[in-house]
Amino acid sequence: MIGDNQKQQSGDNSVNVQGKSVTINNGLSYSDVKEIVLDTFHANFLQLSNDAANLAKQRAEELTNDYLKMLKEKDESALDAMNDPDMQYTFYTAQREYARSGNKDLSEMLVDILFERSRIKEKPLMQIVLNECVEIAPKLTSSQLDILSLVFIFKYTQNYSVNNFETLKLYIESRVLPFTSKLKKEISHYQHLEYAGCGSISIGERSLPDILLITYAGLFCKGFNENILQERFPKEIPYHVFKPCLHNDNLLQINAMNEEALKNNYTDGFDEETTIKLQNMFTEFQMTAEEVKAFMIGLTPDIKSLFEYWEDSSMKNMTLTSVGIALAHANIRRKNIEGYDLSIWIN
Repeated sequence: MIGDNQKQQSGDNSVNVQGKSVTINNGLSYSDVKEIVLDTFHANFLQLSNDAANLAKQRAEELTNDYLKMLKEKDESALDAMNDPDMQYTFYTAQREYARSGNKDLSEMLVDILFERSRIKEKPLMQIVLNECVEIAPKLTSSQLDILSLVFIFKYTQNYSVNNFETLKLYIESRVLPFTSKLKKEISHYQHLEYAGCGSISIGERSLPDILLITYAGLFCKGFNENILQERFPKEIPYHVFKPCLHNDNLLQINAMNEEALKNNYTDGFDEETTIKLQNMFTEFQMTAEEVKAFMIGLTPDIKSLFEYWEDSSMKNMTLTSVGIALAHANIRRKNIEGYDLSIWIN
């Protein structure tokens, strides 16, 4: 709640904006930023009893210190973002929500979102989305954030370092399994994600094996022998397109991770007939969805529960909004998993 009685003081090189006690300063230091955001918090936060007020103040200072620590470690130039009244208001919102909940996981997410927000200068959509994330994150449970992260990882990304079974196993263990321990199946969790503007649930669905077959098809080819090549390419076999099959080195497979890679890497150099033959071969010798599931469980047994969850929940029906993507991204970064540039999806 915002207090009715508000007073502003102007000093050198400062501009005051009436409403919600926001002060804009130029040429900010760490101490300047800390003073600004804590003064804003104290001026605007609901008046509480002494014990509750002290706890709220402690939490606000904790979030502020964590944010400044991240700035020092990663991007000191982002300090000047606090000149922006919109950034000050967003920071106050984060302080307010963490002061209310005291949830450390939430604090870590809010600090990460604030850091990303403070680095954005000329991308208005990104600013709007990240501002909204600060409002929405406190309304979600850890299970719901993990749902967003898994939908994002499988439906919106491809890891280009995955090119064999060893890297696939590492990918699953390091970037997927950390989000599987707290998942809730109840439809109410998905309904709340829809209500919060993070995604939508449709009639259409995509199974987890089908997603893997689309994104990492080259890892799930059963292979074919050279007789097949001689039948398909009686004039000249384009040997450079093929490699030993990952599942059976006595057989061959097309050397491409998915259909997009096949198109980008090879088909421009062939006539239409050869291109069609290669595209048909790429899908003809793939594993079935059940074979993919069995192989993945054999490779990483702990993923079995995720296959079961995906089949029995609305995760297979879910698509994400821009806010859902940004929250998924922040939740992933909170678990020290790097490598996703949010501007790829929101620009």
